[in-house]
Amino acid sequence: MAQRITTRYHALDTSLLQNDQIRGVISPGIYSGYFVRVNAGASNYLDIISGADTSSVLITSEGIKIEETEPVLGAVLLDPADANLSRYDLIVAEFRYAAIDVGLEQTYKVVKGRNQASLSSEPIRPTVQNQYQVPLAYVKVRPRAQLSGTYPIQVLNTDIYHVARAKWTKGPEEISALRPEIAVSDNRRIYVYPGIMANSEGTRVVEFEGGYSAVLTDTSLIENAERFYLFGVSDQGEVAVFGSSNDESTLPEFDNDLFPVAIVRAKNINGSIRILSLKDIRFPFARRLPQANKTTAYQTMLSNSVFRYLRVERFDSDEFIRLSSASLNTAGTTAYITASIDGFDNNLAIKWSGTTIVPSESIKITTEDMMAGGNMGVVKHFMLLADTSISGLKFVYSVSSPTAGFTTTPVSPGAIVRIPGVGATKLYIRFVIPAGAFTPDGLAKINSYGIFLGLSDAAMNAVSITELGIDAVKSSVPNLIANGDFYYWSVNTTLEALPDLSSKDEQFFRANADNPLLADGWQITNIGSAFKNEAVSRIIRSSAENAATTAMKLVTAGSSTGGNITIEYRIPAASELVGKPITFSMGYLAETPSSLSIGIATYTRTSDGLEQGDKTQTSAILNSGDLIVTLTAVGENVDQISFFVTIAASSTEEEYTIFNARAAVGVFGFLNYSKVMAAPAILPQYYERGRAFLAQKTTTGAKLGISAQFGTPKSDELGELIARTVETSASDRSANITGLTYDTNKFGVILSSTAAGADEAVIDVDWEAYVRYEGTVQ
Repeated sequence: MAQRITTRYHALDTSLLQNDQIRGVISPGIYSGYFVRVNAGASNYLDIISGADTSSVLITSEGIKIEETEPVLGAVLLDPADANLSRYDLIVAEFRYAAIDVGLEQTYKVVKGRNQASLSSEPIRPTVQNQYQVPLAYVKVRPRAQLSGTYPIQVLNTDIYHVARAKWTKGPEEISALRPEIAVSDNRRIYVYPGIMANSEGTRVVEFEGGYSAVLTDTSLIENAERFYLFGVSDQGEVAVFGSSNDESTLPEFDNDLFPVAIVRAKNINGSIRILSLKDIRFPFARRLPQANKTTAYQTMLSNSVFRYLRVERFDSDEFIRLSSASLNTAGTTAYITASIDGFDNNLAIKWSGTTIVPSESIKITTEDMMAGGNMGVVKHFMLLADTSISGLKFVYSVSSPTAGFTTTPVSPGAIVRIPGVGATKLYIRFVIPAGAFTPDGLAKINSYGIFLGLSDAAMNAVSITELGIDAVKSSVPNLIANGDFYYWSVNTTLEALPDLSSKDEQFFRANADNPLLADGWQITNIGSAFKNEAVSRIIRSSAENAATTAMKLVTAGSSTGGNITIEYRIPAASELVGKPITFSMGYLAETPSSLSIGIATYTRTSDGLEQGDKTQTSAILNSGDLIVTLTAVGENVDQISFFVTIAASSTEEEYTIFNARAAVGVFGFLNYSKVMAAPAILPQYYERGRAFLAQKTTTGAKLGISAQFGTPKSDELGELIARTVETSASDRSANITGLTYDTNKFGVILSSTAAGADEAVIDVDWEAYVRYEGTVQ
């Protein structure tokens, strides 16, 4: 027996354990308040208020309760509307648990949707960008041509569509709650108290909120005559009569969708049917509620897996299975195949009634979209498990529609499936049931199945992750930026010493036009304004998990003339990138958000030099967060790709911090940061340092030379290859030589000089070699 008990008597009462008390038990979402409305002063801002509720309360996916007791005015700012097309924006609340209290507060963000494809189509609603976001409301942003105000966007409260409230899990109640009685105020009808019951097929639970029957009428009952009537509650929650008789013993049998609650004796008095007495008959007709909790086993498996989300289909109804799709796998014949939901034990039953004992081939049946109605926007990995006696059950899947786009190779339950490319927002499962499963009674059943979605960062079985390589699968979208956390910082420190790459002490470099290098691979290609002290530093910051990570801090010096600073990281454009989209994302902190932007640009080398091609960029709106931008496709003649950051000059000193730069091939709504483990081998393509030493007896005017091979060939296609003596006072220790020169190519460097006198001559220098990017983003 294995148990996990979150808290015990005298146990350490941590905030993490407190969150675990309700995580997985209470559904994440809104429980009260969090109404979104248009700001009274500016229609391009939205407020978040509690409305008629006393406060706003929500639960995050981590089991954290967050309450807002005061209105949040101007919580978010919407981007301008398109001139002609509509779009939906999603307003979300975001909070991520931190082990140490660092003053984090819930933030509010806008997930901007795409404009409608055409005037005749409805725009697609966006989804949350990560699991820490709770959706609040959708906002329909209408075209600017339809606006009458002065703002570039104008939203009415009628354009705001709130997300449905979260629903508490309600445990079974006794049917005794459905107590019937003669209505006190009107003895022509009955009242039934609230309660729950199984529906007539036993496939789901009906939550009855209580209610009156209609006034009892019977035109066939003569004055002063009596009759018995059978009342029940329907599956639709209505109290109604479903039979009558002059003799109680001859009342109709229970054979429809009403749950019997009472037999009443009524009499026609002065033309009105009055109820004289009522007999409670609920218990002899008590329906069997589903006894087995089919979800528990899947939840247990999830807690011991490497996945984060779970979707269980218990076959309580046919809502998520396309019963009509059951057919032969290849021929598509349906004449002898029927599929239904068996209400007795809640399973999917597929019946073969052909003339042969078994069908000639396997039978297929397709589900509805398994992503519908969930909080997960994109799925990249999933695993399916099924509770069934079918031997050899397999499945294929589609990420486009329930009728097309299915994979061709069947997969067995229990296998981790990676969806190619950037993942999917839809997921249709097609079960493939082997012909032999229908022997001997022609019936095959699937009791339930569970889909595990999204590989988890907090997998419990770390040994399995290492052994199976699952962690590598999770980060299988490679980061194109080798130094995305600005950790590698090979230029001089202020102490004129090589940095210790195992140290995380703050390090600086000079930011002038003669020395444009930053962290390895990053260069300043445009200095339209100065940095404070002409320096940029690598700093240490704490992530949400309280882990120490590195970042780059930039402080503008204050400028009255304006201008932009451009920082770039470039890669050669491999042939595999042609025609494919690229996404670039970066985390940031900014004192003036609108002054910070990121983007992607392409360059092509022509006979006239390097020319800039396509460019796309996006600016920050909030003081902190993640920026993301996508280049539609890499052109056929592109030679290099730039991931750039621009900071506009300001009249005062302003601080900016950037971190977790990542880029990947594909279109992503949210791009996870992955550290490039091979960075030490990749980054010498951009910058390398070494020492050259030669000492020999010589004569005056004799030529001296020594060569040094680079550890990694330089990416000279990115710009001019430069080799030189390191610019520090102690880097040149040569003696009795003149005219030290460097001759270099991508593979190495040759240092040559002339002896100044007839004595021992020494070449002893620290050298550096790097590729200086040509041009800059315009």
